[in-house]
Parts: sequence; C-alpha cells; structure tokens
Amino acid sequence: MKKITLLRDFKEDNRISMDLYADFLSEGISKHYPDDYLVSEYFPKAPKYLSSFSDGSNTKMRALRYLSYPLQTKQLSQGIFHIIEHGYAHLLKEDNLRDKGIVTVHDLIPMMKWKGMIRGMKPGGKPSFSMYSLSFIENARKIIAISENTKKDLVNLLGLNPNKIDVIYYGVGSEFMPNREISKRELRQSLGLPNDTKLILITGQEQYKNHQACLQAMQIIEKKYNGHVQIVRLGKNNNHWQELKKDHDLENEIINIENLALSKVADLYNSVDILLFPSHYEGFGRPPIEAMACGLPVVCSNAASLPEVVGDAALVSQPNDYKQISENVLSILNNNDLGKDLIERGFKNVTRFSWTENIEKTINIYNQVLTNNQKKTKKIIFFQRKMDFYGSIELYFSGVRKFLPDNYNLRVFKSSFISKGFFKRIFNILEVYFQQSDINHITGDVHFLAYLLNKRKTILSIMDCGSVVHSKGLKRILFKLLWFTIPSKKVSAITVISEKTKNELISIIKYPPEKIHVIPVCLNTQFTYERKISFNKELPHIMHIGTTKNKNLSRVCQAIKGMNCHLEIIGDLSGTSELKQLEEYDISFSNSFALKQEELIEKYLQTDILIFVSTYEGFGVPIVEAQSMGIPVITSNLSPMIEVSGGSAVLVNPYDIDEITAAINKITIDDDYRNALIKDGLINARKYHPEKVTSMFEELYDQI
Repeated sequence: MKKITLLRDFKEDNRISMDLYADFLSEGISKHYPDDYLVSEYFPKAPKYLSSFSDGSNTKMRALRYLSYPLQTKQLSQGIFHIIEHGYAHLLKEDNLRDKGIVTVHDLIPMMKWKGMIRGMKPGGKPSFSMYSLSFIENARKIIAISENTKKDLVNLLGLNPNKIDVIYYGVGSEFMPNREISKRELRQSLGLPNDTKLILITGQEQYKNHQACLQAMQIIEKKYNGHVQIVRLGKNNNHWQELKKDHDLENEIINIENLALSKVADLYNSVDILLFPSHYEGFGRPPIEAMACGLPVVCSNAASLPEVVGDAALVSQPNDYKQISENVLSILNNNDLGKDLIERGFKNVTRFSWTENIEKTINIYNQVLTNNQKKTKKIIFFQRKMDFYGSIELYFSGVRKFLPDNYNLRVFKSSFISKGFFKRIFNILEVYFQQSDINHITGDVHFLAYLLNKRKTILSIMDCGSVVHSKGLKRILFKLLWFTIPSKKVSAITVISEKTKNELISIIKYPPEKIHVIPVCLNTQFTYERKISFNKELPHIMHIGTTKNKNLSRVCQAIKGMNCHLEIIGDLSGTSELKQLEEYDISFSNSFALKQEELIEKYLQTDILIFVSTYEGFGVPIVEAQSMGIPVITSNLSPMIEVSGGSAVLVNPYDIDEITAAINKITIDDDYRNALIKDGLINARKYHPEKVTSMFEELYDQI
C-alpha cells in the first residue's frame, strides 16, 4: 500500500479554505482508493512555550510556521508528502521531505502586491517570510497550481520549471446546488434579507476584490433600474470598506453579512439575484463557480484566472469599467431570458470542476512521484541581468526552461542592480556567490558574475562579442579582460548562439574550442503563423527592430523616403539623429520601447514586412520570430543573418540603400515571390523550436 501524508496548516492559522481543500483530498482518496493508498494527515501542534501568545498573532504564527513546524517534520520519513498550502513550502528544505514533496500553490498575491502587479492594491513592502517559503518551492518533486493563470505566475515570477507544474482545478462542493425544497422567499427570511427588492451579492473584504467598482456601478444601476435593488455584502467590515461606503452616496442601505456558516453560504447564493465579482486578481475564484452551481447569474471581471474559470457562462468586463459592469447587471435584471441562458451555461460550466476529477488527477501526480522517486534531481539556477524590461536573452532562456524535464529544479536569480558602475557590479558578484546550485548558468551580458562561482559547476552563455569588436584602445582592453578573459577562466563550458560568435570568441580569448558549444536561439512558441493578419499592399506596415548604430535605421529611413508605407520602430528613439531624419523625410511612423512579450506579438500581428538590415548581430532573433508568424523578411547578406534566415529571406547589402528599397518594392508588388518567402520562412522557423534547442542544453547539463 502506498503511503501519502498530507501536511496540514496549523489550526491557529485559521485558513478555512485550506482546511476544506485538505478535507476533500483526505476523504476522497480514502473513499475512492481505500486499497491502494494509505492516507495520513499530519496536524502540526503548537508547543506549550508559545501558549502565551494569542492565536493568530503574527509573532506566534511566524514562530509556528518557520521554527516549530520544520522541527516537527523531522520525524516523518516514509512515503511521499503533500504540502497543502504554498505558505508552508519552506518545509521542503528538510532532507527527509526534499524530492519527495508535492506542494499546492493557490496564488502569489503577497509577491504580486509587493511588485505592484495587482491593480486596486497599493504596492506594499517585500513579503520576506512569504518569499522565504517560496524560495524552497523548487525542491518540490511536483507542484499543483489551481489554475493556468497561477501556473503562469509561478513560471514568470519564480522561473520554475513548467513541466513540474500540473494544473488541477478546485472542485465544487455538493452543497452548492439549487435549493428546490425551500423557496427564495423563505431563504431570505431565514437570512434576514428583504423580499421586495433585487439583491446583488458581493463577497470578500480584500482590496483587490474591487468593491469600489461595485459601488460605482450601483450608483448607475439605482438610477436606471425601474425597481428596488440593493447590495448584499458577505465579508468582514474593515476601514477600507467603511471609507468606500462614505465616498459613494447610495440611496439604499447596503446589507452587510460579516459572518455566515459555510452550511449557509449555498442558501445565500440561492437567496440573491446576481453575483457581482469584478476582482482585480484571483488565483482561482471560487464564488463565481459556487454561484453558478446554485443557479445564480454571474457578472465578473476578465482579470487573472477568471476568464478560464467562468468560460462563456458569465458577463465579463475590465475590472474598473464600472459603466460596463452596470450595463451587464442591468441587462440581467431587465432580461429574464438572458438570466436563464446564463444559468444554463453556468450549470454546464460547473461540470468542469469536480472534486472526483481533482482527486483522480492528484492521485496521478502521486503515482508519478512514487514511480520516479529514485530519479536524480538536478538543480539549475539561471543568473540574469537586471533590466527595466524583458529582453531577448530572457525570452531565449524562458523558452529553454519550458522544455526541460520535470527532474530539473529550476530557479531564476536576477541581479539586484543594473550592470553599471563599479560598486553595483561588485555587489552583484558577491550576491550570486551565495546563490550557487548544482549547475550555475549565467545567461548572458553579465559574464563577470562568474568571478566567484564554482568553476566546475558553471556555464556561461555569450550572445555576441560586440563589446570588444566595436571598441578600441583602453575600452577594448577592459572589455576583453573583464567580460571575456577572466570569466572564461572561471567556467567549465561556454555556449554561443552562432558559429560566427564562436569564431569571434576564439579570436579574442584562449579557450578550448571543444568547450565552446554552439546552441542557437530558440523561438518562443507564442509566435505562431495562425495569428498573422493578411498583407496590406496599399499601405504596408514595415517593422524595424533596434535603434543602436548597428541596427542601421538611418539607411532604412533613406530607403523608404517617399514610399507609401508606415514604419513601426521598436526601440528607444529619444536623443537619436534618426528621429530628426524621420520628421525631415515626412515618414509615417510609430515608436514603442520596452515591450512585454505579448505586446511585441501584437506589433508583429500588425506587420507586413520585417526589415532587419543590421550591420552586426550575434544571431538575429527577429528574423525567426517574423518568419514563424508568416511575415516576409528583408535582412543583411552578412553572417549570421545569412545562416539564420536559412535562404528564406531577401538578402541585401545593408550599406546599399537602393537594394533595400528594391527589396521592399518586390515583396509588396510580387505576390508569388512574397508567398514563397512566407512558406519557406515557416519551414525555416521550425528549426528553432525550443524543444530541439533545449535538448542541446540538456546534453551539456549532463556533462556538468
């Protein structure tokens, strides 16, 4: 019989939802798999020396979580362990739990609030204790996320291996169903609710629940609805809520229910007319699903996990669009057929959220961990530069991480300071020394981080040698020494992204060629042809990426002078001579800088031609990105652009303005030529799929 131990929260933590989750797992596994699994639950106990502290006090809870609980788990050894809540992920630092642990992550709200990523919440201080727990989550053999959105947050914010994260939705409790036995009038009477008014339910007390938008919408609803309507709020009173009520002068009194037994929550859903849930952020979002199960129409936001949870069974809007929120509510109040349709769609949607299915999928994870328990785990830390935006290097290695097997524990460590100035760089060097792992991978542009790392365990990726190639005198000597010569002596292997870069590197430093591995840049799988728009022959949109001298924007401007087109420039134009040139030539253009990946993809969707006639590149990622989206490419007849484009782009002399002009005209006019470029480009882009590139890194990691 296979032994599973559920590691529960302290009862003093008062996390009711976590207790329910653990109860469902324990009861479900015992009921459906009694002969296969022996499920035990470990309830941590508060030691007597902490009895003087009141339950729920911060000091007591921190002592219990971070000091007492790890000591208590040292007695556990057999089977595998499931940590019910990610706030206890620090238990994975214990040797007896490491690599045998599974942890469920419900949300990353404290971290996201700290980083100012949740609208409606003011950024707070760094959640040091929460971050401490999360720092050990990489030690989990498997991670359960409660939504795809939570999985995305784990990958993007913590750099975790996506292949060790499984999404398992919550189930809906059997108590959430339409109450056929008791009328709505009787239910309202039992809850102390009025019978002669429409009731709109809002839940929660946290700021991100966005009750401000609810009250703003209510002011409009009161004026437009031909009848009585009131808000029922389920949640504790707090200062924030009191301030909101003062700021919004509503005619009808708001009904506040501070406490309600769980057994009565379904009665509340059955008593009201609409659930209003315009939250800014949810790890999952139980109330909309519970409401749907009870036959209640839902109006909610399209933020975070809510779109994937509610599907097409709710009326959605932007969280702060209170006018649209009010229209959505009014449309249900004024249209019985719409309300009935939403209820039916809600019933259908709820079937996706079953505790039976949750338990089946959880059992499957247990089996994977038990089967692969002897499989050696490798820990890799990716050291990244600090930047104001997500750059090409970061995109490259985010693609690599997505395809590494689940026995790789991954973590991303970003330097505290941008690589400028002597003392900031020294600090960056010192801090990475204390972050070392089984494999240390420096992912480019911060080569000096290798100075104090363990040589035998360290890999350095070099994107290009431009800092030396394009410099002279003392500057060249310093770059060569500090960025290439010294770092190369502190690593066991170097990766470069093209043969050209490898040849340049060999000419700069003395390093064994056999230890320099050419691994091309991989294409992010979000760049897909299916999303590309049709070609605009009347006013082609031409994209140019980069504004540094080697990107050759000046000659591009000269090439399109007088041409009927629009130029989209990605890069910082401020203070450049090209800005004046664009205005002088009267060129239609737009400019953006520091784009997120999704924003860059949207720019590609509006692009007809990519012009990438750079005079120097280490690789040329935009070539492959554009080809993968069905965009014809014009690029330089120089290495590595020749090799990267794979004979599937128009090659021009980057110094010949007439050649650039002729290439644009030929693509615009000649449909057959353009279509052939698109077809061949799609084939070429497949060579750079991250799965193929990742296998090359995996082979290298095996040698370390």
